[in-house]
Amino acid sequence: MSTFSSSQTQTIIILLLLLHLSCAPHATLAHESQQQQQHQQNPSCDATARAELAHVVVIGSINVDLTVHVARPPHLEETVTATTPQISIAVGGKGANQAVAAARLVQNNSRVVKFVCQFGGDTHAQWLEAELIANNVDVSLSGHHADLPSGTGFVMLSPDGAASSVVVSGANSAWPSDDVELASLMQTAVQNAAVVLLQREVPERVNLAAAAAANQASVPVMLDTGGVDAPLPSELIESVDFVCP
Repeated sequence: MSTFSSSQTQTIIILLLLLHLSCAPHATLAHESQQQQQHQQNPSCDATARAELAHVVVIGSINVDLTVHVARPPHLEETVTATTPQISIAVGGKGANQAVAAARLVQNNSRVVKFVCQFGGDTHAQWLEAELIANNVDVSLSGHHADLPSGTGFVMLSPDGAASSVVVSGANSAWPSDDVELASLMQTAVQNAAVVLLQREVPERVNLAAAAAANQASVPVMLDTGGVDAPLPSELIESVDFVCP
């Protein structure tokens, strides 16, 4: 199995959020508890119960992370040589990290995790998609762009663990340009969902559309504010229920 770039903080927050939801006074979640008891008593009902459980939705970025080890990052106009001959390749991007972490956390209760992202048209894209599917992430609502590369993170890792990086957005920037089409995609994604997870490595209009659809469907929204060094739009802040700084 390939190594995924991940954040322990993100994982803990997702876990706490899911625990919160499992105790929330929500009719759909109460119904889920009954369904889980039924399919534990009758394993043949597993497929039906899985289909009826409210799913987790992650909308965001996916990158291929290329990491090299260096004694220190280069200064301006300087070239440094890597300290090892290998380049580490991993699935990354804040959205993909959240999707895989959520899928691993809910694997024992049959809840589906749906990840809405944009794949490029390079060979990395095929591998990225296969890795997500292998980790039980549903990518059926994601787009594909033959004319763009996959989102890519170039990471220089120092011996003390400090990382310097450059991120190329690639296909992460290519969402439906038509607002009606984008809104329809988000409405489909959040329908009957338990929670929506967002980050900021995709265009802001994508998060706004996702939050608006979730609000309309009375689905809670969690926003990881990482991904871009820019102020949060007030409209987005007002549309989310949980914020991870």
